[in-house]
Amino acid sequence: MKVFKNKSPLWALLAMLVLALALTGCSEPADDTQDAPAAKPEGGAGEALPVEQEEEKPPLPLGLYIKTGSGSRERITTMEATYTVGQDIVVLSAFLSEEPAISGAKFSDVWNGLREGIPEAAGCKIGYRLNYETASGETVSQTILGPGDTETNRAYVETYIYDDVHQDGWYSHLLPSDVTEGTVVTTIKLTGGPKVSGVGNIVVEAFLYEEDPVAEPVGRCQVEVTKQ
Repeated sequence: MKVFKNKSPLWALLAMLVLALALTGCSEPADDTQDAPAAKPEGGAGEALPVEQEEEKPPLPLGLYIKTGSGSRERITTMEATYTVGQDIVVLSAFLSEEPAISGAKFSDVWNGLREGIPEAAGCKIGYRLNYETASGETVSQTILGPGDTETNRAYVETYIYDDVHQDGWYSHLLPSDVTEGTVVTTIKLTGGPKVSGVGNIVVEAFLYEEDPVAEPVGRCQVEVTKQ
């Protein structure tokens, strides 16, 4: 009778190797891209770019001046005046300046010289606003762009406007027929109306505008006239 001996250790080693290969072949390959960082788009694509803010332009210089002598004018922001029927309260001229005083014998020379130094003011127009209260408690707000606007509220304060640039010799206030494309409303005069005694302090504002007078002005200034 033959007796079978135990298998050689070589066979056991081969069996273990076959089993290991079989287990390895059943596993899935590792996903090398799973944990890889996302690539950034070239040229900053997809990133929020800062919005460029339009630079805010500073207002153009504008001041209201009164005549203090031959060829001399002083910039004011407040003044006292007597309110008398038929008498001038104040005459104010608008110049493209904020200097305390300006001088020059001829109005047009001074005005044009200042305007030439500020190219941004080319094409701008000058308007005025009056604000005051009456004895009855009524608040008057009057915008004056041309001669036609001076016809309202004359019972309280009469207003007259002038173009001192395009004049030579004696001249009067502007009438609707005088206005042209080149007219510059440089000066406003306030005169007491029949009911001026009931008027309180008057705020006179001058403003520069380009096309729309209702839009934010490109320059402004004001004078408060205190009743004596």
